[in-house]
Amino acid sequence: MPSTKERLLQATAKISDSGHQRFIVQLQKFFSCLETAAVSDHPAAGLYQSSARQWLFYLQALCRVYKKVQDDDLFEELAEAIKLLEDQLGAIDYWDGWIKEYSVNATFPPLLMDALKHHKELELQQLAELLEKGKWIAKDFAQIRDMMDSLEKVDWHKANKDRKKIAEFLAKEIEKIEDMYHNGEIDFQELETGVHELRRKLRWISIYAQALDGLLQLKDVPKPAALYQKYMTDAIVKSPFNRMPIAPSGIEPIYLTTPNFFALSWIISQIGSIKDEGLKEEALLEIVTETKIATGAAAKKLIAQFIPKASHTLATIPATVEAMARVFIDDDKILHRLRDDFEAV
Repeated sequence: MPSTKERLLQATAKISDSGHQRFIVQLQKFFSCLETAAVSDHPAAGLYQSSARQWLFYLQALCRVYKKVQDDDLFEELAEAIKLLEDQLGAIDYWDGWIKEYSVNATFPPLLMDALKHHKELELQQLAELLEKGKWIAKDFAQIRDMMDSLEKVDWHKANKDRKKIAEFLAKEIEKIEDMYHNGEIDFQELETGVHELRRKLRWISIYAQALDGLLQLKDVPKPAALYQKYMTDAIVKSPFNRMPIAPSGIEPIYLTTPNFFALSWIISQIGSIKDEGLKEEALLEIVTETKIATGAAAKKLIAQFIPKASHTLATIPATVEAMARVFIDDDKILHRLRDDFEAV
C-alpha cells in the first residue's frame, strides 16, 4: 500500500476533475508543512512556524465553495476538521503577535510579557493535543489519507459546469454581504461580531481567488476611473496576494476587473489594521486584569502607555469602519461591480 505522501504525489497525474485537482494542490502544500513538523522536536511549534495556516485557509475556502457547488455535506465535514486546526494556529498567532511587538519595547513590564508567553504556551499545548487527537501526523498522516479517500468518492462536475457554478456561488456570496450591510445586520459597535465579521466575509472573497488555483484571473483596465485612486496604493498593487495563480491548461478563467479586486484588497487591509488596534487594547486589558499589576485608573494609564495616541481606540473604531464601508459599498459600489463580473460568466 502506498504511503500518504506517495498517494499525494501520484494523485496529480491521475486526477482530471478540476475541483478534485484544486484540493490536491492545496493538500500537497499543507502536507509538506505537516511532514516537516513531524520530524521536529516540537511538532506543534514546528507547524505554527510553517506556512500551514495559509494552506488551511485555502482548503477551508474550497470546502465552502464545493459544499454549494457539489451540493455535498462531505465538504462541511472536511471543513470542520480543517477549521479546528486553522483556528488553533490563529489562537497561537494572536498571542505571538503581541509578544513580538512588545519584546522590542524595553519599558514593557516583564510580568505582562510572561503572561503573554504563558497564553501562547497554553495554545501550543492545545495544538499538540489537536494534532494527536486528529491523527494529523500519527499513523502516516491518517487525517490526510482519510480526506483523500473522501475526495475520491465525489462525483465531480466537468470543468464548464464547475466554472459556472463557482461563478454563481461567488456572486451570491457577494450579494449576501451587500444584503447584510443594507439590512443593518452588521453592528459596527461590536468589534468581533460586527467589524471583524464584515472583514471576514470580504476576506473570503479574496481567499477564494487564491484557493481556486488560477480559475480567477484579473483583467487590467488601461485607465481606471478616478474613484479607484484611493484604493490602488503601492502596497496593494504590489501585494503578492493580488497576483493570481497561473491557470492550469484547459481551464477557462473567470475574469475580474483589476481595480475592483484591488479595492477589495484595500478595504480588507484597512479594516484589519484598525481592528488590530482595537484587539491590542483588549489583549492588554486582559493581561493587566489577569496579572493584577494595576487596577482602575492606574490600569488604564498603564495600557495607554503602549497604545500610540494617534491609534484608533475601541471607542472610535465603529464610526471609522462604518464610514469606510459606506463609501466602499454604497458610494463606489465595489461589491456590486465585482458581482457583475461573476454574473457575466
